[in-house]
Amino acid sequence: MSKILIIEDDLALAEFVKDFLEAKLHEVDHVADGLEGLAWLQQKPYAAAIIDWQLPGLSGIEICQKFRKGGGKAPIIMLTAKKGSPDVVDGLSAGADDYVTKPFEISVLYARLQSVLRRAPSFDSRTLIFNDIELDLDGGVFRIGEATKKLTRKELGILELLMRNPGRVFSADAILEHVWSTDSETGPETVRTHINHLRKSLAAASPTCGDIIESVYGLGYRLKHE
Repeated sequence: MSKILIIEDDLALAEFVKDFLEAKLHEVDHVADGLEGLAWLQQKPYAAAIIDWQLPGLSGIEICQKFRKGGGKAPIIMLTAKKGSPDVVDGLSAGADDYVTKPFEISVLYARLQSVLRRAPSFDSRTLIFNDIELDLDGGVFRIGEATKKLTRKELGILELLMRNPGRVFSADAILEHVWSTDSETGPETVRTHINHLRKSLAAASPTCGDIIESVYGLGYRLKHE
């Protein structure tokens, strides 16, 4: 899951893209004004931004130029109705990483977004903290007090998903989609096995954390959020 900013004054289009990305478990903010969008982009650690070419306040080109001039590194995808190659060159020269021409298929935009996210360094926090649990994403371990436990990649992915969304319920299928590859033949039983192992590891480190991953009957799992 990545934190994405949409700067788009077409509210219907922005809401459509936002809903799609949130269904893919991304965290998404939306602003409709160029000046406000630049401020958000400069002040928050977004993994990527999707920016319309023509905006009130500042144009998409101006946002790119000012963001890059200030040292901003997050990848940017431009949305444009301009099909001429000189305009595309202008956008890329201003600091955009890619562009999508309107009207577009949402699958095309998402593929471009995944591509720039794979190429870019992560701007998300690499250490997550929830209650007494500290999750080191780079080291692949969690810490509770003096106790440290190494996690498998799948356990790390599950715990990261839950810690980034405390209180939110994720079905086994949603966890599979986020943590496992799309061509994986694993099923909900695999998720249950990993959840149970995580619970045992957390309980071994601290008895008070053993039940922090809750099962919500008929729905899925969540991190207990008081």
